[in-house]
Amino acid sequence: MNPRPAVLIRTLDVYNGNYGGVLQAYALQTVLRDLGFDPVTDSSKRPGFRDHVKGMFSRSRQNARAPKPESRLIHEFVDQRITTVELFGSSRSPRKSILERFDAVMVGSDQVWRQDYADVGEYLLDFIPARNRIRRVSYAASFGSDHAQQLAGLQELAKFARRFDYLSVREVSAVDICQQLWGTTAVRVLDPTLLIHPSHLRELTVEGSAPSAPFLFSYYLDPNGDDLGSVHRIADGLGLAFRSITPYTDRTGEGVGSPLLRPSVEEWLTGIANAEFVVTDSFHGVALSILFNKEFVAVANTSRGAARFTSLLSLFGLSERLVDSVPQSAAGLEPIDWERVNIELESQREDSRTFLNTALQGLC
Repeated sequence: MNPRPAVLIRTLDVYNGNYGGVLQAYALQTVLRDLGFDPVTDSSKRPGFRDHVKGMFSRSRQNARAPKPESRLIHEFVDQRITTVELFGSSRSPRKSILERFDAVMVGSDQVWRQDYADVGEYLLDFIPARNRIRRVSYAASFGSDHAQQLAGLQELAKFARRFDYLSVREVSAVDICQQLWGTTAVRVLDPTLLIHPSHLRELTVEGSAPSAPFLFSYYLDPNGDDLGSVHRIADGLGLAFRSITPYTDRTGEGVGSPLLRPSVEEWLTGIANAEFVVTDSFHGVALSILFNKEFVAVANTSRGAARFTSLLSLFGLSERLVDSVPQSAAGLEPIDWERVNIELESQREDSRTFLNTALQGLC
């Protein structure tokens, strides 16, 4: 019996405590296994790499003196559910003995080609010599921008992009950006979280967590007092209880000065899966709202990249659900036609899985 072809996934640091980043990495591994491959995610802590990504949360912290939240429960999800390997040691070069184990390297998903989040050259596999014929694939990679002129500094990386055998991106605008910056052809595919059936993710939710009363769930990456006050008013107007998770939620409940233990990935998933209504400024919060068929409002988070919101919502005809700030009520929103959305979602899933099969076909 032939071994399953091995695929190394390079995405943003799965130990950085980002719920969406962790879940998309889990989802991509799950889908690749279902398709008959053996995926492993690179968890290397490269010199300088952490400097690129540490700002993802620190920029949004409202109180610079607030204690750093502990992400132990999120790390446990990674350890238990995501197969990882450290491709790099402390040097610039990858460990040859590890790289040789893989038939392909897959870059993505998430904003791996965003300059202030990552060393983009590394996510174009600049460390792999051109003569090495390992299969190079990107899946749902994102620039975090709609405009090529904002990414002019990436033009010099065109030679690395052109070494890829197959390129796919997460946003419609990124297709044009790849052509303009690098002269390469890319296709748009779904974020990995949308490739998984919702019943699979429900199996990860916290058992015995059925709500005592219907509730609105708020997941905010960059909370502020005005917006959160509006979210409360939406909940009151809908006659719903209010539940919330932020990147800095104090799960211990021990008050000011206590250690901040962030809720688990499972608790985050449970909040969205069991909610009646979701308000979020998170891309993956929006993706999961669609997956679980939840009425929602998406608040544009321009500092973290608005292109991903507009591309996703336009795909499903839900652009009216994107707002610049939280409205005072949900009274003007028409109920979402989930039958129509789910038909489109299934069609897009099929196309995205076809891309993965095509990109990885013939590996041995």
